[in-house]
Amino acid sequence: MDNDLVKTKGLRFQARVLEKECYKENMRIAQIAPICLSLPPVSYGGTELIVSSLTESLVKRGHEVTLYASGDSKTGARLKSFFKKALGFGNDSPEFCIANANFAFQDADSFDVIHSHIGFYGLPFSKYAKPPVVTTLHNDIIKENDIFLNIIRMSVHLWR
Repeated sequence: MDNDLVKTKGLRFQARVLEKECYKENMRIAQIAPICLSLPPVSYGGTELIVSSLTESLVKRGHEVTLYASGDSKTGARLKSFFKKALGFGNDSPEFCIANANFAFQDADSFDVIHSHIGFYGLPFSKYAKPPVVTTLHNDIIKENDIFLNIIRMSVHLWR
């Protein structure tokens, strides 16, 4: 057997052991989903599919996950909803998105980490949250968003 292959397999094994040691306790995780489509999506919905798959995987690993999504979503996590039904594609007005973010971040102190998938709408709330907030921007960052990113960059830490 190639010596480099043995080293690689050994490192992978060590990484798995370290991962288990570091995360003996289950984490309390909030997942904040977009409000246009229910989870998992029936047909279209790339972001919703990612959020749904990630949420279900975290639940299977034993984490205590709360999913903030439309009330018609199906999940193994605890479901909390500001909107009883998905609003439909293209109906994500800023007012509705901010209301959804505000609803989710009201519970911030009860989580170890918050993962926001709602674009820029969660960033202003993340500054005041005690737990760390991870924001995944699922869409392209276009030139028009650079102005908004520069404003937000002054108050929160962003990676690009």
